[in-house]
Amino acid sequence: MSSSSEDQLNSFAAQNAYYTELITANPEWEFVDVYADKGITGTSAEKRDDFQRLLADCRRGRVDKVLVKSSSRFARNAKECLEVIRELKALGVGVCFEEQGIDTSELAGEFLTAIFAMMDQKESENISDNIRWSIQKRMAGGTFVPSSLPFGYKKDEEGGITIDPGRAEYVRGIFSDFLKGYNTQEIADRMKKCQSVDPALSPYQWTVKAVARILKNEKYTGNSLWQKSFRTPTLPRRSLTNRGELNQYYAPNTHPAIIDQAVFDKAQSLLRERKQHYFSKVKCGTPISGMLRCGHCGTLFRKQVNSGITYFICRTHTVYLDACPVGPVPERTIHDAFLRLYHKLRHQGISILTQLLTDLQAARRGRLLWSLDIVGLNQKIADITRQDRLLAQLKQQGLVDPDIFISRRNELAEQLRAAKLEKERFLEAEEDETIQQTQELIEALEAGPDFLDAFDGELFRELVDKIIVESNNPPAVPAGQRSGADRAHRTDGAVMGSNRKRPFGYKMEFGEVVLHPAEAETVRWIYNSYLAGASYNALVNELRERGISYDGDKPWNKNMAARILADRRYIGEGGFPPIIPEGQFHMVQVRRQERASPCKKTPAQKELRKLYGGNPPAWVERQMLGLLNRLIRHPELIICPALEEEPPPEAKKLRRELDELLHRPPVDEAQAKRLALQLAALQLNDIGPEEYETLRLRRLFQGRAPMAELEQELLHESVRGITVSNGTVTVLLKNNQTLEGGKCT
Repeated sequence: MSSSSEDQLNSFAAQNAYYTELITANPEWEFVDVYADKGITGTSAEKRDDFQRLLADCRRGRVDKVLVKSSSRFARNAKECLEVIRELKALGVGVCFEEQGIDTSELAGEFLTAIFAMMDQKESENISDNIRWSIQKRMAGGTFVPSSLPFGYKKDEEGGITIDPGRAEYVRGIFSDFLKGYNTQEIADRMKKCQSVDPALSPYQWTVKAVARILKNEKYTGNSLWQKSFRTPTLPRRSLTNRGELNQYYAPNTHPAIIDQAVFDKAQSLLRERKQHYFSKVKCGTPISGMLRCGHCGTLFRKQVNSGITYFICRTHTVYLDACPVGPVPERTIHDAFLRLYHKLRHQGISILTQLLTDLQAARRGRLLWSLDIVGLNQKIADITRQDRLLAQLKQQGLVDPDIFISRRNELAEQLRAAKLEKERFLEAEEDETIQQTQELIEALEAGPDFLDAFDGELFRELVDKIIVESNNPPAVPAGQRSGADRAHRTDGAVMGSNRKRPFGYKMEFGEVVLHPAEAETVRWIYNSYLAGASYNALVNELRERGISYDGDKPWNKNMAARILADRRYIGEGGFPPIIPEGQFHMVQVRRQERASPCKKTPAQKELRKLYGGNPPAWVERQMLGLLNRLIRHPELIICPALEEEPPPEAKKLRRELDELLHRPPVDEAQAKRLALQLAALQLNDIGPEEYETLRLRRLFQGRAPMAELEQELLHESVRGITVSNGTVTVLLKNNQTLEGGKCT
């Protein structure tokens, strides 16, 4: 009903009785329930509890046909009306509008419903426009009084605005603390402490935004600025900040002031200064932003760009190196991991997720069947229904006065509605959304593409809730296939992100970078020794003999020494305290240039060196070129290695435990859910990347022209590692397939 007046309440009871008798009198129909919302607007389906209960019962398969008095009682929002009609039609549920004579299950039903829904919506919009016009006239005339007042004010007996002395004192305290230098978080924390001892504060949520709203509200000066925000005139209605779309109305001295105007102006000036200082930088987010959380310390990762490469790094690790060992993760690594995960879920995971959904639903049914709360509510609903039928029988026999009948019928209808809503709320509260989320995940995967060639940010946000980074260590190589590949992984890890964020020779002390005395002395020794003629090997050997540590227990190597000799931060750049005189640094750079080899390696040769674990002979490069060109000409040679189809023993054990639990009433839903999720995770983790990588490699090699010389990108994207034995190169592809001597094995 669109009104809660007495006449409408009587009509409400009469309509309930009419449809109950109409359905129960038809032997071909089975009465499910009456769904009716009293005094609630039909322009938004979300606000209508019984309407949502009807949709839930339709989705559960309890309803085949819905009878409605008129289209205006079903919905006054044309878009929502058609969406619901189409959803119910897909579920096999027809809607009959008695007043218009429309049945949506018929051919022209949806078209006619759309026409009447637009008429109903227009009628609702006209009523809203008239009310809005009236409010704006009162704003312009200075006579408008809002329905709700800011914290610190109340209405007197005549409806005027007056100060609430107890709460007004807190408002003055908020302004005073802010001007003393406290930030909004500190003020909110203080208000929360006061909330526990002062009942006047208990109805409010004291957050940073709540404090900020008080500090920005001009009404505490006794003046009013109306229409700072507005609701859109069309459906769906949304509240928007007024940025010039509509007129604003400033009315001075509309009520008593709590804060002096000068104090308010100082607070606004301070707010602007802090906003400029802390929020002036433009943030550029990515689909991954806010999704990564450290598995070691629990903090969020933040984005960082280094040498043109985007990383995500633990905030704790950035500030306190020793507090968290999880280092930075390249954005490309996350993209590649998602592509592998999506293929696994899309092609091999849907059946696992479907079984998970079945197990979760079985666990829920098994628990609710024995729930005392549900049994009690069902009994209460049955008792109210019996009382209503008895009352109807007494009315037919003339044993009840009509006024008493209507009053009592209204009471029973309200009790029945309240009991049904309580049951629905209980079911919704008990459901932790895992079932719905699993269903949505399956639907998203079924609607997604078969194969992702590139990272899809929108699909990523739809499928992924969060990412826990347990470690940034590179993946292990299968036993018997390591050698050069294993060395390549270690090298990639060092290049990808060393845990050392400050140069050797420095440390953090009270939030500032200062010299590390012992390490700084070692840096000076390295520079002096190099100028005296020592080679990289000589420096490394001497450092190892002295037992000097580099970044924990890492052994010294030539790259470390070279980085130290090339780092300009040692002469004070980047805000670091200088260790080396600038003249000495430039002398070292000249010496390094003189010693540099005139023959520079290509990017592909550098990549090959990583995979080989050292400088490979020229014939290795030639064999690699031949092997990759063979794959370019014949990509069908890339095949997926034979995979183990037998499920792991642990999965069989969990399946038995879960089946036993589901068949032992009353079902422990929490334990069953835990086992079901554990089983699904085990099955998904048991699926390797070989199938995805095989498809990716075929697409990578298809359509390429044979290479005249090795290409770094193709080498990096396709080869996991190489080994050499008896003059033959063995290549380990990214799908764990091996190629030996140019022949596929």
